[in-house]
Amino acid sequence: MIVHGKKDPILSFELAKKYADKIEGSKKVWINQAGHLISNDYVDQMSGDFFKMLAESQN
Repeated sequence: MIVHGKKDPILSFELAKKYADKIEGSKKVWINQAGHLISNDYVDQMSGDFFKMLAESQN
């Protein structure tokens, strides 16, 4: 699972997406309003995506 903030001023979203696309089968989570450090404001989104990914991997 790759989590990246789209407003990251250190590692651009375009570059993060390019690298993430090279990891076959990876689950990508893009957080629209997040920067380089993803705050607790996004924990619900990330944990929801994480548990969904785990459930899908069990099938």
